Amino acid sequence: MKKLSRRITTRRILENLPGGVLVYKADRDNEQILYANREIINLFDCDDYDDFYNYVKGTFKGCVHPDDYQRVEDTIWNHIDNNTLNRDYVVYRIITKNGIIKEINDLGRLVIDKKYGDIFYVFLHDLGQKMQTVVNAGM
Repeated sequence: MKKLSRRITTRRILENLPGGVLVYKADRDNEQILYANREIINLFDCDDYDDFYNYVKGTFKGCVHPDDYQRVEDTIWNHIDNNTLNRDYVVYRIITKNGIIKEINDLGRLVIDKKYGDIFYVFLHDLGQKMQTVVNAGM
């Protein structure tokens, strides 16, 4: 029997979470993406990280349906400005590389990082997929 490692890597955790993890700069003029896990790449119907990064033009703005972007930005910053936990929650649409529109749950947290400055850590989840999972589970 193979011995189990006592330590699981952060990379393995991030790549196997049941939702997307996105990290981007919290700069309103340049919301550059710093990290996206495999679930984000799949969510956008992209082949790999480079394909995803190019598809969204390397920015959070490129991840949000154009008709939703201003509302999303206003909601995020309103939540951040009005709570002490630096957290936000918003629902919006995305357009996948294949042209499919999906509704997304976005739960984010603003963190001040010594190396990168202000960055958002965001957990994204496809609402349609979430509801199908609930139905399949008989809940």
